[in-house]
Amino acid sequence: MIKKTLFLLITALVLISCKHQNEENKSLDVKKENSSNSEDLLKKNKDTDTIIEVEETEKPTEVLFKCKENDNGMSRYDDPLNKTCVCNETTFDGAYEIFYKESPDYEQKNLLKKLPQKNKEWKAPDADVTYTWVEQDTLKINLFYQGGEDTYVFYKNSDNKIEYKQYVSLP
Repeated sequence: MIKKTLFLLITALVLISCKHQNEENKSLDVKKENSSNSEDLLKKNKDTDTIIEVEETEKPTEVLFKCKENDNGMSRYDDPLNKTCVCNETTFDGAYEIFYKESPDYEQKNLLKKLPQKNKEWKAPDADVTYTWVEQDTLKINLFYQGGEDTYVFYKNSDNKIEYKQYVSLP
């Protein structure tokens, strides 16, 4: 009986000390991580051999197209308008360049990198694509997929900024 009690007592003490050691290791890991981060923020001035602290700041990412989702409650079959986006750009070339860079990879591979100045049709990896100019003040881009169609209509709004509407058609 005494042996069992001693065994249980020793086992409990070993488990407690292991848990305590594990917590100490975690705090040491955090301190080590923090100190390495601190070292990254400290730079040595070569001229004076003094250590200066450098503050790391993230550059704020500027949203170049401000978009508003169409939330009128109608189904895609009744109203294919998905969203309307406005850009501070006043030229089609500049706005298209931003649009291309902000497009997801799966769309980028179907779009031309440079905006064509004339109507253009081409076969992309996943879609048939048409760029159509309407009187040089409106650009319509159609992407015909096997499972539907996306249409982007670019135009200048009343503030002389480029705006586009995205329409999604389902099969």
